Amino acid sequence: MSSTTQDSDVASHPTLKITGVEQLKPPGSESNYLDWSWILDIHFTATDVDYVIHDKPEDAKAKPNWARDNKAVCGVISRTIHPTNIRNVRHLKNDARGLWDALKRAHQDSSAGGVTYWLRKLTSSRMVNDDLSAHLEDMAKTFERLSSLVTSEAPLTPNDIYSSSILTSLPTDWLACVSSMMNEPRVDPDRVIDALKAEELRRKTRSSDQPIVESVSQASNKKSSKSKSAKQDQPTRHCTFCNLDGHDLNRCFNVARLIENHKLNQAPPKNKKVSRSELRSSRPPGTQDQNTYDIILA
Repeated sequence: MSSTTQDSDVASHPTLKITGVEQLKPPGSESNYLDWSWILDIHFTATDVDYVIHDKPEDAKAKPNWARDNKAVCGVISRTIHPTNIRNVRHLKNDARGLWDALKRAHQDSSAGGVTYWLRKLTSSRMVNDDLSAHLEDMAKTFERLSSLVTSEAPLTPNDIYSSSILTSLPTDWLACVSSMMNEPRVDPDRVIDALKAEELRRKTRSSDQPIVESVSQASNKKSSKSKSAKQDQPTRHCTFCNLDGHDLNRCFNVARLIENHKLNQAPPKNKKVSRSELRSSRPPGTQDQNTYDIILA
């Protein structure tokens, strides 16, 4: 079959009859890879060419229509991706499976950050062991992520470098207040600085409030301690009549009742005057706490 006939045969392939698919955006926080790949996967299945990207290469190539189907899948993918994705797959124009897998890798976890995130990750990368190859491979992947976000329409700017440098200079405990910004495509350095100053003010306020809280707590504890000490210093009241603690003789209910009964029993007739000596001589001998009664009756 001639080349012209093959091209004509591919042009009429049902897989190429697709419209309305949103272009695959560049890798990054706005990547629509999941939606794009889902739509195309269904389309390839419906037109019986999904084996090209899902079956083992040796099994797929063994099928009689593989060459034609492979070209059709390549054509659909190339029509439905944004030009910025080409840098990731430029060397795979005749390999549909390789094209599909390369785009998947380029967009995998791309929503984890924008230019600032990947630039900071690239510049702060350090080799942590003796495996140089693994370290360079990780840096190359990070560089690819960053490169996919930097285009002629949105080039890398001094502001991007400044924002990244600020974040790289910070201890890890300061990054929490700006971590959400790093998921954005671009982060203006003024926003980073404002967020960091607000965090600094919050920390200073919390630090200045701490001595006040401690002072109030100490004063409260001291007051409570003084109150307990005052109660402990007070002498224990003891009633000599009842021989019990808790009250004294002046507040003894039993003494008051006894005195009242004694007065009622010893009261003279209304028309008779009784001298003090007679009243004393009428008191029964041997009564407990005699002096107390003498004082009260006197």
